[in-house]
Amino acid sequence: MFGRLRRRWHNLARAKPGKRFQNRYYERKQHRSSPLVKCAYVVLGTLLMIAGIALLPAPGPGMLVIVLGAALLAQESLLDARACDATEMKLRAWLRRARRAWR
Repeated sequence: MFGRLRRRWHNLARAKPGKRFQNRYYERKQHRSSPLVKCAYVVLGTLLMIAGIALLPAPGPGMLVIVLGAALLAQESLLDARACDATEMKLRAWLRRARRAWR
């Protein structure tokens, strides 16, 4: 199980920025199991996002929980995968500007 998770993480990390989540969506689409599994991913992703939003005011990993929920949803929805890729590109641009300003 951990080997499979590690392999998926490496594939995600090696993918081209701006296409990572769409690539993962198409990879999962080729190896679909049952509709029950898709439903489980959607429900778990939605619950994680709701929990992350609830955790935002408190100190802790609220944003991390939201990101994990969004990543689960992106595996089952092309629209969510595109949104995650677009958000990643905007965050990368913002970080580049912040690093330049810091120097």
